[in-house]
Amino acid sequence: MIEFAIKSDRPTPKDRTELAFTERGSRFQYGRQYLVSFDISIPSGTDVTNEFFYVAQFWQSPAKPPIAGLRIQRGQAGKGTVIARGDGATPGGTSVAQVDLPADVWVSVALRIVVVPGDGSCLAATIGRGTETEWCGSIGYAADEAALPWYRFKFGIYKGSEPGKQFRVRFRNVRIVG
Repeated sequence: MIEFAIKSDRPTPKDRTELAFTERGSRFQYGRQYLVSFDISIPSGTDVTNEFFYVAQFWQSPAKPPIAGLRIQRGQAGKGTVIARGDGATPGGTSVAQVDLPADVWVSVALRIVVVPGDGSCLAATIGRGTETEWCGSIGYAADEAALPWYRFKFGIYKGSEPGKQFRVRFRNVRIVG
């Protein structure tokens, strides 16, 4: 089990404490399917966010938001959304699945993703013992010259700064297959 904790006490626009797979061999390649699964728990006492807050993300461009991931919903305790985002997407991305995250309860999440330039990408989510939900369309920034020709997985806390608030998230059984 690993726990990430952050207290927003710096005058910066973003707060982050996360693990990122940065080695060349851990880069996710276009056209290849990957399965990322983990158990997640939000400890009681964690503040409710009013900013963007990713606990798991697929990252491609230093200039743009994550292309997919699990985001905690603003203004709500214990609610998350699996999203996908790509060229021409709405700013918030496309919701693929809703995730209930009751305090101090472990919730299993499995994300199956394949990214190809254009509209041939798919993201599927299985939450707990539920049925897999899949969405296909544009994932990633093929039209962005600054975007990298690969993407990576990160997990932990990446969010907008909220001075005076404290956030915690726990992970266990993190697994990547692909």
